[in-house]
Amino acid sequence: MKKLLPLSLLCILAGLSAAEITIDPARSVISARQANDPAAQELKTHLELITGKKIPVLGGGQVRRNAYIFHIGKAPTGAPEKLQPEESRWEITPDAAYFYGEGTKGSLNAVYDFLESELGVRWPGGNDIAFRKQDPLRVKSAEGKWIPKLNMRGIRVSNTGGREAREAASLWRRRLRTGGHDRPSYGHAFTQYWKRFGKTHPEYFAMRPDGVRAPVGAKADADNAAAFRGAKAQAIALCVSNEALADQVIADWREKGCPLYINLCENDALGKDSCHCPKCTALDVVPKKKTPWENWYADRYVNFANRVLARARKIRPDVKAAMYAYNAAEQAPKREKPDAALVIGMVPTDFTMAGIAAYVGSWKNAGLNHFFYRPNRHTYYSLPQLPVGYEKHFFDLWQYLYRSGAIGFDYDSQTETGCFQYFDTYVLLKAMQDPSKTFAHWEKHYMQAFGEAADDIREYYRYWREQVWEKRLAPDQAKIAERGKWFNFARGLVWNLGKYYKEKDFIEAGKYLDAALLRDLTAEERVRIEKLKLANEHARLFYHAVVNKKDADSLKLLAFREKHGYTLLPANEKHYGDICGIQRVMNFKDYLPPYLKTPLFWNFRLDPDNKGLEEKWYENTPAQVRRWGAVMCTNTPWETPYKHYRQISAAIRAKTAQYDGIAWYGTQITIPADWKDRKVYLYFGAVDESCRLYVNGKRAGERIFKKSNDWTTPFTIEITSFIDWKKKQQNVIVRVEDKSGQGGIWKPVWLVSKQF
Repeated sequence: MKKLLPLSLLCILAGLSAAEITIDPARSVISARQANDPAAQELKTHLELITGKKIPVLGGGQVRRNAYIFHIGKAPTGAPEKLQPEESRWEITPDAAYFYGEGTKGSLNAVYDFLESELGVRWPGGNDIAFRKQDPLRVKSAEGKWIPKLNMRGIRVSNTGGREAREAASLWRRRLRTGGHDRPSYGHAFTQYWKRFGKTHPEYFAMRPDGVRAPVGAKADADNAAAFRGAKAQAIALCVSNEALADQVIADWREKGCPLYINLCENDALGKDSCHCPKCTALDVVPKKKTPWENWYADRYVNFANRVLARARKIRPDVKAAMYAYNAAEQAPKREKPDAALVIGMVPTDFTMAGIAAYVGSWKNAGLNHFFYRPNRHTYYSLPQLPVGYEKHFFDLWQYLYRSGAIGFDYDSQTETGCFQYFDTYVLLKAMQDPSKTFAHWEKHYMQAFGEAADDIREYYRYWREQVWEKRLAPDQAKIAERGKWFNFARGLVWNLGKYYKEKDFIEAGKYLDAALLRDLTAEERVRIEKLKLANEHARLFYHAVVNKKDADSLKLLAFREKHGYTLLPANEKHYGDICGIQRVMNFKDYLPPYLKTPLFWNFRLDPDNKGLEEKWYENTPAQVRRWGAVMCTNTPWETPYKHYRQISAAIRAKTAQYDGIAWYGTQITIPADWKDRKVYLYFGAVDESCRLYVNGKRAGERIFKKSNDWTTPFTIEITSFIDWKKKQQNVIVRVEDKSGQGGIWKPVWLVSKQF
């Protein structure tokens, strides 16, 4: 029978354990050897912010008499000798503090755990640090530890945004304890194979439908195919039925010393570009209902992985391998069962809860043993200009994947970061840090960075979640992604922004920020909220520019970005097609608004025999121009007009597919009557290669190809003196001469003006 301690003694012991330890920063030093200097510097940075006192770092593990020592990388007496992977521990005594763990990363994470759990530090985004001042330090807990439950924890850092922004993003993720251990070896594994073996072993590579084993786009002759380089060569698929290929993979693995993992993740090839040879296609189980993405080839790739593992196991019995359930292999196999040592990287395209559940569930039904989550989620959903409210949705997806057995998470990088992305990233990384906590827990955790305004900021984010995401966006999530093409939800959203967002959203949500600024705040908290308020106003201006498509709105947005140091032309805005007109108004900064786009489709006539000048086609009336019998777009070259443009006939596509020579474009333009007191120009985005402009039958000017990049650069031709103001419309004809390459007016033509 256990002997019970007296209640009075229990109370005394409880009181002792709860007693604060007081640390005087003025007599404190940090002691660390060189390997632990990052941890020492992080502790120094934070303690100096909190206390307002300078705290020196002693190198080489030195100590100072009569000082309070913060030991980095040194364990106290009685600490466990063996630690788990990445385990972090800290212990605070009245005389010294100890931060240690498994390796230098363990010591660093011990510092972060102490700062966060004991001193209340928060890292709300970038290099921002939220803290409460105190001097002396008062520590309530005597010790703490953290042992990660996941092998991989991370959201990648984008290569955009400049060095300073990338470094801030890396530091922020490090503070939120990204990292991992016992990671699978993965990533597109065979990107250098064509360079290595294209000439000597073409049989390793996918056979195209034309019977040639070469990258997409390479000509059929062997010399050209062997020399083909670039992204397409790196993305070439393999002939996975080829036993010699499996032998080559084993040979490469042995040359590396037979590491635990073999990387078998296919190159970034579309399903339609998989091998068409009879042996590979015999491995497929083709569904009755085919998808346009041709993503049902998992049987052949699992079969290949299983064969490689069987070979490798004879050399190293505990060997493992990794492959992607992505692109061609996205749908689960129907016949093949993944080897028990095969780890699958899940790379979905459907980010609805139902879509993720079906995707993961189908692979588990096929015999999936181990998997990690490697989504292109941020590529598809990153929209830094707007609050979207999807934080809880993606947190719920994360929890489902974790419960389903994911061993780790490696999200793709955001193309841009900002106030709205910080909260989303924070809750995901914190979920990886401690999977046992709920969304509400991490939501509250994040909001603590805003001090007395925490509830107001929480309500601000909840507005977007409850009023916009849950009511408007989530019900149409799949539809929006489809509209955005290639699964791109963010692009689909901005292309249909007026359907889902309203002006009042920014006003109603902004009221919570106004209330927050009335609270009793520290200077740092006020700055934090003012940045969020600024972001909300930027989002409102962005909304107007996208939805209204007026030059005035684009100019207001541009002026706001210039004034407040925002990126003038974010990558996604360029990628989505100058959605808010910033590129347009930047191009036309020397001209007066409005900037008027001419018709997308112009009448078109080929002139292979160069008869147009002699026959004076430039004097053709609008009726005669319309009888040219064809039209051509002015935003792509004549050799490769977009396939979905039905206005362009199959006959003219066939004639222009490889056409080098002369062609004529014709249209009519309307010039605003109030431009009579302005100089008027036609602004050509780009013409390949030379062109001559005629207005109302008269030669207005020309652009002759001289410099090597002239075919890519914009230019203007003044037409003021050729305008017939008595006419409602002006007749415009352009003669284009192309000697090589694509040919034609391939970037839009605009009507612009200046003051006299």
